[in-house]
Parts: sequence; C-alpha cells; structure tokens
Amino acid sequence: MKILIGFLTSFCLLTFGVHGQQAFLSTPIAGEYGKDYIIVNYVDWSFDSIQDANCGTKTYNGHEGTDFVIAGFEEMATGVNVKAAAGGVVTFVQDGLFDQETGGDVSKLFGNYICIKHPNLYYSYYAHLKSGSIKVQSGDEVVDGQVLAQVGSSGNSTDPHLHFELWYDSLQLVDPFEGDCGNPTTNWMNPINYDTSFAIWKSSLSGLNPSLNEMRFGLLDRTQILLDIDEYTTYWNLQYGLRKGDVTTIKWYNDSTDVFTYELTYDKDYWFYYFNSYIFPTTTGLCDNCKVEYYMNNQLIETKFFQTVVSVDSKEQNLSFNPQSLEQFLNSKTDIKANIYTRSGQGLGSWRSQNNTLTPGIYLVEMINKNSGKRKVGKLVIR
Repeated sequence: MKILIGFLTSFCLLTFGVHGQQAFLSTPIAGEYGKDYIIVNYVDWSFDSIQDANCGTKTYNGHEGTDFVIAGFEEMATGVNVKAAAGGVVTFVQDGLFDQETGGDVSKLFGNYICIKHPNLYYSYYAHLKSGSIKVQSGDEVVDGQVLAQVGSSGNSTDPHLHFELWYDSLQLVDPFEGDCGNPTTNWMNPINYDTSFAIWKSSLSGLNPSLNEMRFGLLDRTQILLDIDEYTTYWNLQYGLRKGDVTTIKWYNDSTDVFTYELTYDKDYWFYYFNSYIFPTTTGLCDNCKVEYYMNNQLIETKFFQTVVSVDSKEQNLSFNPQSLEQFLNSKTDIKANIYTRSGQGLGSWRSQNNTLTPGIYLVEMINKNSGKRKVGKLVIR
C-alpha cells in the first residue's frame, strides 16, 4: 500500500489459491509501462522474509497487492487514469480524503478507494486514489477498461500510485501474476513482464539541497547556477532497478577539470530510489561549460551541462568590494568570515591571510556567517 523507497497492510489469512485461475483482467492504469508507470511492489509470498511470485525482492513484508507507480506529484496533477480491470458492479466507494500523503501511515489504509465485484466471484480493489476524481458510485455497473478515477497518494502512501488487490469471494487473497514462486498461471489477459531493469526516470539540476518531498513534488531543471545567490549546485534523480552491490559514481566538472567525485554502493535491492549529490557553487567557480556525470557500475548513464555565473541584480552590486570596503565590512561584522577565490573558482584562502598578497584583478569573495553557516558571494576588485 505504501511504496518502499530508498532515501526509504494487513496480512492475508492463507495465500494465493488458484480457483480455476482464468485470464480475465486488463491493466488497471492508463499509459505505457516504463514511461507513464512502473510496477514497484508485487504481492509478498513469504511468511518469514519477503519474496514476490518471481522469487525476487519486488515487494515488502505483508504486501497484499500490486503497486502501479507514477513518477511523482507533477504527473498526478496532470492526471493518470485508473481503469476497471474487468466488468462488474461497484460495491464500495471512499472519496474525499487528503491525496498528497508522503508519510506512509499504516492507520490510513486504502485512503480513497473503489471495490468492484465481478461475476466470477472475484473482487478487485483500487486504492490511494486522487480526491474528487472518482467517477462511479456504489451500485454502478462498469465494463472492462472503463475509467474509474485517477491515481493519487491518499491513505497509507508515500508517493502517487495505484495499489491494486484481487480477492476470491472476498475471502482469499489472490496474486494475479504467475511465477516460479507463486501461481502457475495468471489472471491477466496481457500480463506485464516482470521487470528488473535499471533506469533513471526523471532528473534535474537545482540551486537547492532539496528535501525528499521537494524531489517528490518536482523541481525545475536549472541550466544556470547563480554563484552569489544559490547555496548549492545539486543533481538529483528518481531511479529504479537498483541491486545490492551496484555502485553509483557522480563526477562534477569545471570544463574538463574533475572538481569533485562521489561514490555510493547500495546495501540492498531498491526498486524506487531518490538520489542526490550536491557541491557548493564555488567548487566549480565561474564556468560556461560545467557538467555533472552520473555513472552506474562505471557506465556513463547521464550527463547534464550547466553554467555558473554571477548575477547582475542589485544584490550583486551590494556585494561588490574593494580591499578597503571589505576590511571595513568585516570589522563591523565580527560574525562573518571571508574566503577569496579566483574567478575560475580556485580557492586562495581566507581574506585575512591573503589581503596583502593579491595582485590587481577581479576576485570572488565568499561571506560565511559563523553562526548560521549561511553564505553569499560577491566581487572583490583590486586595482
């Protein structure tokens, strides 16, 4: 019901019998697999650990359904349709609950959901729906493929997704997928292949060090970082299909110079994972051809290019100094320390250690509040 993520329910009575298992279900979410949605979690077949029907780890303890996950709240706002997996009669509707949950609170259960009874004694459940999107009510007859609602994140949910459950005679949980560690046949008319591939689903550059929720709700992709305003240069992504032992390497460049490298080895399988890496803008300094490269197991997966510039607004003008005005400013602000950089971003040390050795030219001065750690960058002009 929730999505098990990196950064990251009840239990059935007896598992997963096949009652003359028939292929009668169609995919209950609109779109293309791998582009508009993926499957993150399947039914858990294990009583003492976790195991999906394909003997893999795409589930979590006690999970009773299939999670069809979309890429975030931006996509949820656009609207992703949930469809009836088969014809039947609507037996229950819950609507009106908050639909931007991120906490994974078990007590909130299905949130907004629909139950349909099918003629063959199966019941299907569609959970975590967007508030106000439900188009049916109890007693309505629906046909296969009919739009029921839209994907949301209500109830016990961390990210927008459709949690789909199938029960026989409303008493016994059924996993509609087949697999070597599950049922020998499938309930899907056109089953989606079991997917363990790796991909970056979405990514961007930011001037923030974003929280998990800021990544969930989306950030504009920046191509320009403001050296005197932005506190960070951050690359983040949403990826899936990570396996235990996989190694991410991220490299930051000023032109062709590698200025920072970070490496992460994953401690287990992750099927839905938010990643970020940040540097301070002064690490690259001013540059027209900065870039960040993302590698998985030494294979280059993605490159993003950006510029680092100094803004030309009044804020920059207020942070333009000569040696005398900088000295006066620091004497009046005892909680501020200043570091000096060349315009290419090469660190020269503190102002106190360099003020008598700098040759004429234009430098960058980084002002750091000793108490809060907040920083601003301005110009230092020595004639």
